[in-house]
Amino acid sequence: MRRRYLLLLLLAAGRSVPAFADRRELRVGLETASPPFAYIDNAGEFAGFNADLSRALCSRMDVTCTFVPSRIPDFAQKLQSRAVDFVPTLSITEARKKVADFTKPFYVAPNRFVVRRGSTLEISPSGLAGKKVGVRRGTVQDRFVSAMYPAAKIQRYADLSELYIDLALGRLDTVLTEEVASRVQFLDVELGRDFTLTGPRFADPAWFGDGIGIAVRKGDDALRNDLDAALQQIRSDGTFDAIRRRYFSFQLEQS
Repeated sequence: MRRRYLLLLLLAAGRSVPAFADRRELRVGLETASPPFAYIDNAGEFAGFNADLSRALCSRMDVTCTFVPSRIPDFAQKLQSRAVDFVPTLSITEARKKVADFTKPFYVAPNRFVVRRGSTLEISPSGLAGKKVGVRRGTVQDRFVSAMYPAAKIQRYADLSELYIDLALGRLDTVLTEEVASRVQFLDVELGRDFTLTGPRFADPAWFGDGIGIAVRKGDDALRNDLDAALQQIRSDGTFDAIRRRYFSFQLEQS
């Protein structure tokens, strides 16, 4: 009733109204241990960039957000089983587009290797041969390293925090992650002060997709369109940038 009443008021005032689908609640798949993107805070609540972004989008669509603990390798199954309705900030790859639909990309996230300062490690198939390379299991980085550096000793991790700890302890020679994640989760904190980015920035769409977007169930065009409209709104009114500043001291590259 409240939604209909507000809609009538806006129409009477001659204002344009986004054609959001009639939904009351959306279930959002979020990770629980990937700060600053998504994590559980000291109060036991979901927090982080993805959580705040999802809350802002749900607010624009006049729906309630319910967060569901999820892992990136399980996102497709969660969507297909209707355990979640959307999953924020995923790389839009060809493989993922076969099992889910995506909003338009709203930022890009190049990937780079991380090494200890002073390292002479060469980022090439021969340079990484026999070297211990850390990746997050089931990610585009996992598939890329497996295909491009087959002679490397690939070690796979469930979450980035374990990966960065092993790199700092010398159990890995290098890791490949999104540059944004490396900066905020490792290089800009005490644990990673002796480490740096190295080698080229990897952003080939064939491997890393067309940017970062929000995944929805295959065929859910109404929700995809609603999210695109809500994303445009929060970019235009400054909400997106306000959320970004809470977690990142640098701009996110727009696609």
